[in-house]
Amino acid sequence: MSSLNRRKFLATSAALALASNLEAAAPRPKPFLPRIFVSAHRGGVGFPDNTPDLIATSVKLGVTAAELDVTVSTDGKLFLFHPYHWNPDKPGELVDIGPAWTKESLDPAGRITLRGLPWSKVKEVRYSVRVGDTVFADQRIHLVDEAFGPFKGKVNFHIDPEGPMEPFYEAFKRHKNHSQIVMQFAGYELLKQFKKHEPKMVTHWKAPGVGYYTQEKPDAAGQIETLRNAIRMAKAVGTNMLVMEDITAEKLELCHEAKLAVMPRASMVNTTGGDRFLKVGIDALFGDAPERMLKSIESILGASYLPQRGESAAELFSATM
Repeated sequence: MSSLNRRKFLATSAALALASNLEAAAPRPKPFLPRIFVSAHRGGVGFPDNTPDLIATSVKLGVTAAELDVTVSTDGKLFLFHPYHWNPDKPGELVDIGPAWTKESLDPAGRITLRGLPWSKVKEVRYSVRVGDTVFADQRIHLVDEAFGPFKGKVNFHIDPEGPMEPFYEAFKRHKNHSQIVMQFAGYELLKQFKKHEPKMVTHWKAPGVGYYTQEKPDAAGQIETLRNAIRMAKAVGTNMLVMEDITAEKLELCHEAKLAVMPRASMVNTTGGDRFLKVGIDALFGDAPERMLKSIESILGASYLPQRGESAAELFSATM
């Protein structure tokens, strides 16, 4: 190597080393919350969705919350169920829905749904579902009381509600578990209604243009403008967290300045993992692999950011109140 090339090589190596050192020295953006809110999608892992057995796995793992899909029957009962696709060959889908149901019972999306039925009909439903390589037969639908009662104080509940809010208010009052609940909303008017009735309860909002796109995805400037508007609306009703589709450090900083936490959509965590979100300062992870999410938090942020057993959602989100 000539002396000129050697000097160029050494100069380039020095520049790369300096850049690497500067990157390593740059402070990593921190979450706004003191610990990461970790929610197990549909309740946990290894058992049928929205069942007490599944919630028990969330308690064992030590996540912050078990996410539950809660539907209101026509006579005001709250039950746990998420519309399933009927696909006997696909893990996570229905194998059998019993003699009372046929393919004509499916909704336009090809799913079996129990909306618009009284509890007397819902409680009679039996189904079989495949989870991994295991088929769980003769499953029944559970009332929300079967989650709220046995697991009170052991895990928080991250609730996706379907139906009028009055039965939810009654259930929270009956179980005295307001501090243990995080309610999720896509509709702003329903969020506003809920916060007016329960101003101290933790909620999050999947705002259009931020949590999902109703039309063509806007450019970067358009996304920031939409986010600023969503932040103003969120603060106006006192919500605590936004769901975000395209997550960047700049967007997180805007939310954190407004004392709002941020959570990626479950599908984003499931397909890409939570690591890249943790590296830019995300406050919450929501997905189907809670054990993996916990390991990522400890590896990237350290054990101090792991969920704290027994900590209520109200305590964790107190900085956003």
